[in-house]
Amino acid sequence: MTNVEIKAGVRLIARLGYTNMFARQNVIEIAKSLGNDKLARWIEENQTAYGNLILTGKLPDDEDGNETDAEYE
Repeated sequence: MTNVEIKAGVRLIARLGYTNMFARQNVIEIAKSLGNDKLARWIEENQTAYGNLILTGKLPDDEDGNETDAEYE
């Protein structure tokens, strides 16, 4: 998955408001229920990067971390 796809999927789940985004297992289940198994797998395999994304809005390999919301929608 690309960083843009990851961020878009996580933002969608956050906007739904069904769970606290720090409740990682819940986020994984929501991703699966939305049919986004790739995002669910990424969160399972990249726990530290996911936490960083939730706290900072950035992923470790972001070039500048300054993507706009328009790139996610």
